[in-house]
Amino acid sequence: MGNYQDPSSIELRQPFGASDVHHINNNNDMSESEYDLPKVTPYNYDNVFVTAPAFNRELFLLYYNPQLDEFLVYINEHKDVSLFVCVAVFINKIIRVSYLNTNTFPFSCNIYQPYESKYFSAVWNRLYTTLPTLTYALRNHFPDRFQGPTSSEFIIYISTGDTPKLSCDCVIKEERLKRPNYCQNQNFAPILQFGSVYRDPWILPSVQTMPVWPHLPCFAEWQREGTICEELKLRRDVAGKLGGEEPLDESSSVWSALIPTMIWRGSDYFFLICIHPNLLPVEFDRDITPRLESFGKSARGVVQSLLDMWDNLTPRWKGLALTSIAKLDAEEANQQQSTVPWIDIKFTVKSKVHGHEVEPDIIRYEPFQDYGIDATSESMSLAQFSQYKYHIDIGGGGGTTWYGTAEKLGMPGVLFHHLSASKDYFHDDLKPWIHYIPINEDLSNLRKMFDWAEEHSEAARKISEAGIEYVKNQARPEVMKAKYEKYFFHTLKGVIDAYQPIQNDEAKAQVDNWLSNWSLVGKCNGHDEICDLKNWRIED
Repeated sequence: MGNYQDPSSIELRQPFGASDVHHINNNNDMSESEYDLPKVTPYNYDNVFVTAPAFNRELFLLYYNPQLDEFLVYINEHKDVSLFVCVAVFINKIIRVSYLNTNTFPFSCNIYQPYESKYFSAVWNRLYTTLPTLTYALRNHFPDRFQGPTSSEFIIYISTGDTPKLSCDCVIKEERLKRPNYCQNQNFAPILQFGSVYRDPWILPSVQTMPVWPHLPCFAEWQREGTICEELKLRRDVAGKLGGEEPLDESSSVWSALIPTMIWRGSDYFFLICIHPNLLPVEFDRDITPRLESFGKSARGVVQSLLDMWDNLTPRWKGLALTSIAKLDAEEANQQQSTVPWIDIKFTVKSKVHGHEVEPDIIRYEPFQDYGIDATSESMSLAQFSQYKYHIDIGGGGGTTWYGTAEKLGMPGVLFHHLSASKDYFHDDLKPWIHYIPINEDLSNLRKMFDWAEEHSEAARKISEAGIEYVKNQARPEVMKAKYEKYFFHTLKGVIDAYQPIQNDEAKAQVDNWLSNWSLVGKCNGHDEICDLKNWRIED
């Protein structure tokens, strides 16, 4: 059997926390604010040149052209045409080549395969959401810098991937050190990342963490109107309420009435594929059927087969395995007494991938159902989720969940936060044991933390209350103001100040020649609420 260990036997880690202090800027002068932001290393066109080769896709170039007085958007069509990068380059890694010949393999080995239309439109939607807010901030917060022909050019990279779409060779430390000329991450130009970022700063030292793109409409409304968006106000209004009705407070019986089960629903998706190339989706015929000869053709045999694969299961599949064990144990225990399974993690019949609702191949899960293993479930409403005491935000392809964390923080129950190798822009505002209960990336401490919460109900309730208060605070104008200034003034100011403009005609010719290999796909003037983006797509 693999290295599976009963989570209840894992030693409980000592709580690690920090002071629950949030910077609120009440000054009108944004230049007087102080934020704990990394200093941006000075960069020029040489740094811009060495950055792009290390990326596979979803890296866009924003170029301020002073002669046109416009922000131009470029894409490298020779690089940005693959859906996913084949991990077969890790020949010596644990990889199942049979994936390459199945319809369920989550990515293509053809580096130059054109975008599928749905995926491409989803990536394009990310640009449509990101560019107007970004260029408006550049134009309006730094008017002296962007004055047209009297100003110098400005070049910055934009990334909208779930995580930065670096070549896997440049993500894994051992591989990166073998390629010092190719993965010159210490020399990369700054990259504004409107998605999750890697926690390890050495992977991409120049990355500038920005709000994940689905959260940008709220920043855009504050930017142009100075008002709080409806999404944040709605979260504030329903935070801590059971089904949107009962508030959670010390005098209420809501907490004790919540179902004491760990709940999760979501998509069956790969997980940080560059960091964990051995964690791939489970296929019954290939992965389970051969093991049933040893473990028995029964529900327990299927579960034992999953446990035998423990080291190769994504966190979500680990959760499903734990759920299956809990269900079988509860069924056996219910012969003597009523027992509620401690965990309920399943894949939803309908999920969203790259912003589009998709229906998974249910046929894949039918063999599990034949053995009594419920791998799938209908989606649940937020009101239904609010009936449960324990929530977990298991990360997906980019290692996080852009919607789930904030939504579950506001539930009457408590959040078990999945600490993966990536994080989102607001995660550092959240403190373990203050706003959430920390969970290891491999879920190895999940059962222990669940037991702790059951045994320390009052402490868990206070953590829940702090999470609810955090969600409510996000709708306060002073908090929104501080967040906006941090990312759309101070972060951008650091990048603008670090850029070293082209100094002579020879250098300008080099840049123009290099830029000729990229495709111009859009223009933004920094004033309008939309940018002029081509409906661009590589033809088959």
